[in-house]
Amino acid sequence: MQQWVLGHIVGVLVTSVIGTLVTMLWLWFKSKSYPQNMILLGLFTIFEAMMIGTLLAEYSNSGNGILVLKALLITLGVVIGLTVFTMQSKYDFSGLGPILTVALFGFTGFMLVNMFIPFSAGGGMFEYGITIFGVGLFSLYLVYDTYMIMNKLEVDEYILGSLMLYLDIINIFLNILRLISEAQDH
Repeated sequence: MQQWVLGHIVGVLVTSVIGTLVTMLWLWFKSKSYPQNMILLGLFTIFEAMMIGTLLAEYSNSGNGILVLKALLITLGVVIGLTVFTMQSKYDFSGLGPILTVALFGFTGFMLVNMFIPFSAGGGMFEYGITIFGVGLFSLYLVYDTYMIMNKLEVDEYILGSLMLYLDIINIFLNILRLISEAQDH
């Protein structure tokens, strides 16, 4: 299966990215419509698993499977630590929303530009910086989303809450994996 995925990597990635985006947007609007929300969450999970699985198959195929394990363990520590911190904290993190949104748009813009016109100044230091920023950004999103789930979301918004946490954790993992990979390459 891994060889088939790697042989058709572009098709699998394009399908999974489009499927992920479409189901995520659709889920956003149908988050309170049972059973559509459950079906859409299932489809989103399948497309996201295709995308992440393809990326991890590439790491494994290139002999870097141990990096995936390291990133997974670091992510586990970060997620547990931040979740425990947020759950016991007396701070109101709801004010982070607008700041995180602006930071996410800036981060996404940098990443899109970097895909087509790589920033090569500084011998890869920009790559380190933007990846560390990504880890920090999605870690703050995890704190914010955990707080919002505990204190602000309605009971019938559980699908939205699970989607928010899932995206936070996946993005923390992918940025940590990228950081470890860049460190090994240099």
